[in-house]
Amino acid sequence: MDSETAWIAGVLEGEGYFGIKHGRKTLVIMCQMTDLDVLQRIQVRFGGGISLTKKRKEHHKESWSWFVHGEAAYLAILSIYDLMSVRRKAKIDESLAVYLASEFYLRNNA
Repeated sequence: MDSETAWIAGVLEGEGYFGIKHGRKTLVIMCQMTDLDVLQRIQVRFGGGISLTKKRKEHHKESWSWFVHGEAAYLAILSIYDLMSVRRKAKIDESLAVYLASEFYLRNNA
């Protein structure tokens, strides 16, 4: 495993979200922070998109969200899974079970 992937795993361990996109049974990874350059590094490695997040209060800094879903999220998870904590692995496992059992996944990977 290269150091860039290990670094990204550390960022996602602390700031990432692993779950299922509502209503679509699509795997999703998201990360929100004020450091756009960090999210751009993740995007270079794993693809996905970055969007500006609406400020909750005027005095808050601008924040950004990186997100990737579906097959790209699945491939990203495969590359970082062994580096994640027991707690994160449990959440990832929950999400993977739903995604891998979904009709969408089964239809596209038959």
